Amino acid sequence: MKKRKAVSKVLSLILMFCMIITLLPAYVSADSGTGDTEMAKTEGNVQKVLNYAAQMRDKNQKGDLSQGPFSWDTEEKKDTWRYFNGLMMDAFLMTGDETSRSFVEQFYEDNIEEDGSIPDYAEGELDSVEAARGLFDLLDDEVNSDNKYEQAIQFIYSELENQTIYGECGGNYLHKQETNGEPTSSWSTWNIGLDGLYMAQPFLMECANAIDEGKLSLKDAKGQEVRPTSIYGAVYNRFKWVAESMKDDTTGLYHHGWDVKKKKGNGHFWARGIGWYAMAQVDIIEMMPEGEYRTAMIRQLPTFFDAMLKYQDADTGMWYNVVNWGTDLDKNTLETSGSAMMAYALMKAYNNGYVTDEKYGKAGLNAFNGIVENKIRGTEGNYTVADIYQKSGVGDTDAYYCTNPYNSDEAKGTGALIMAATLANVTAAKLTETGEPSTEPTDPTDPTEPTTPTEPEEPEQPQEP
Repeated sequence: MKKRKAVSKVLSLILMFCMIITLLPAYVSADSGTGDTEMAKTEGNVQKVLNYAAQMRDKNQKGDLSQGPFSWDTEEKKDTWRYFNGLMMDAFLMTGDETSRSFVEQFYEDNIEEDGSIPDYAEGELDSVEAARGLFDLLDDEVNSDNKYEQAIQFIYSELENQTIYGECGGNYLHKQETNGEPTSSWSTWNIGLDGLYMAQPFLMECANAIDEGKLSLKDAKGQEVRPTSIYGAVYNRFKWVAESMKDDTTGLYHHGWDVKKKKGNGHFWARGIGWYAMAQVDIIEMMPEGEYRTAMIRQLPTFFDAMLKYQDADTGMWYNVVNWGTDLDKNTLETSGSAMMAYALMKAYNNGYVTDEKYGKAGLNAFNGIVENKIRGTEGNYTVADIYQKSGVGDTDAYYCTNPYNSDEAKGTGALIMAATLANVTAAKLTETGEPSTEPTDPTDPTEPTTPTEPEEPEQPQEP
């Protein structure tokens, strides 16, 4: 289970450490000047993002948090049980701020009925699962004395049992069920999406760990007690299949969608889709018990990261919306949400020791600082975060991923950036302790340059996610 309270304590210790370091004489280390400068810059950027988080929270305070939309929802959905609202709740919890925690508590109180039912839950959609992750941090709260959160978790777990899975695809879920046999969106063709790994699998791991810790009990469709070991194995197999099947052999990047019938990927590499997958991996590793599953997932991380690092913008540390294209693709730009998600994944993997090469920590920190310095505008109390791609289904062309607008203060970018901010000071301190970060290329033995995509086709009409 994510230990958000522990994160805030670690951040406090790191800040104290940084204050002490700045008081030491310059002759302590020949590299201390560079390290102190990097840490000071990062601390300032972290504080800016945390101030922005409080600004967004306060802007959305209201009597009933089941009434949408929130200001960070540029799609203006009136129903509030949405994955992007769940991402914001996760981000608020990770800051360790008590006012933000109270906001999250109110969100769940207002959106879950006393019997544990969720009026706005969209059955058959993996996206509906993610919004429940914050519940696991509140299981011991007094506000949950009537156990309605446990009932809500049981409801969602039961819904997942009714969701179509593809055994030949590692048991991965259909991203979005069809309604009365009618296609609902592009997900009807591209049945499995990278997004879904984040939407459902961390929730299942939270369930397993809560059961293991004695905080939760669940029953399966047969009325049997759910055992954590069955969840661990199923989650691992899903990630294993994705790593083996959805990776493009030429670029090393991951297809956004997979066609189960044709057994192929869609051939397009969307930054946020890859970002969801990246965050899912490091969160799952953190929650996975020691053993072969965890070891195998850690082992494949460098290959995944190395492919993305080849496309990281040298000036800003960010990634383009369509990763393997630059500005030659019309309306393709350095995009905030996918970049923030990659920053989070890289820094968490480095901080926790899943990867040890400094280049990964440096890449994640560069991405975080680059977003703050290039995409946050305004002054304290009136910040905006720019260039967040609004939404996307699974496309058949690269140009498809540039047909919707780039917005400011959109939840998918805002939430991911706040989450990355909770890791950045730790990364900066660790890099300073180990010396000047590596500047070697991602793979010095591999002279392969990123491939140049073919000329983009005309965009199709965007479909609902």
